[in-house]
Amino acid sequence: MINKISGKRSPTEIKHLHEITTASDIADTLAESFSEISSTVNYTTEFQRFKAHAERQLLKFNSNNLETYNSPF
Repeated sequence: MINKISGKRSPTEIKHLHEITTASDIADTLAESFSEISSTVNYTTEFQRFKAHAERQLLKFNSNNLETYNSPF
């Protein structure tokens, strides 16, 4: 944005969601926004190295399978 000489900011265009009215359109718009925000493009190189290292670690889950959610119906 370029400021005028008087120091006042020029009016900016504000994008409203007037054309998005259906639940499907709203969901698609939110998903697109979340996708842009959480994109790996936004990660620093230091974080990307840390993430890659963490994803190479093997996961070990120990369970005696007596949990109620594993019981048959």
